[in-house]
Amino acid sequence: EAPGQVSLTLAQQHLNFADRMHGAMMMLLLTAAAHSKATDEMRQRANAGQAVELVCADFGFVRSAHISATAVATAQIARATRTLMFLNAQVAADGDTLCTATLTYAIVPQVTVFEATALNAGGRPEYPSSTTRLRVPSNVLGERIGAIYDQQIDRHHLLAQYEVTPERCQPGLALLDDGMTLYVADSLGSRAANQASGQACVTVNLQLRRFGNAPLGAWVQIETEARQQLGDLVFIEGRFTVNGQALADFSGIWKGMGARKG
Repeated sequence: EAPGQVSLTLAQQHLNFADRMHGAMMMLLLTAAAHSKATDEMRQRANAGQAVELVCADFGFVRSAHISATAVATAQIARATRTLMFLNAQVAADGDTLCTATLTYAIVPQVTVFEATALNAGGRPEYPSSTTRLRVPSNVLGERIGAIYDQQIDRHHLLAQYEVTPERCQPGLALLDDGMTLYVADSLGSRAANQASGQACVTVNLQLRRFGNAPLGAWVQIETEARQQLGDLVFIEGRFTVNGQALADFSGIWKGMGARKG
């Protein structure tokens, strides 16, 4: 496929509990297309020894798609400077827009990507902690993602932990893949919204900021908070840390669909 374009024919492992395309899969396609476009721009610049790294992203969810549909993500560079790239991206299926995104990448020395931004995983407490339990996946995608441990602190707060295993790393690197971070943000944010509202909720918007990289073998901890509920809209915030160091944070809006949970 051309730089800036990624396509996927939807199968069971790409769907959510309602048998529609999972929001995390949309974000995965969008970030893959954007990274491909940004990397191609770096090749055209012939800047040896430099790479791109996602700094922040904003996703707006419009609709979903059914199994067997072909979802196509495309990305375009809105502006590129010496140190930053700003991209717009969208994913569509059967002529309908599913999700739009704006993404910002930093242009950094490759040594930064591989070494300097990897957080220190040493000296961490014992994981998984005794207060968490193994999460039961609600769909095939969750099963393929693997073990995540979580804990309900109260109605408005959740905590989760997972290990950075080789399957969760960027291709060819011993660093956590952004796709795993986005999946957990969407999955845990949805659960937090369900819990706070008492309804099944769908993602309307999700914003992510990245501060560093989690190395292979590290344990990532996520805490979410339901900040506000306005009608059928639930506002969720979350923080990712590694050994107490900030890895990423997110904020999002979820919409209750009326079906009661539990």
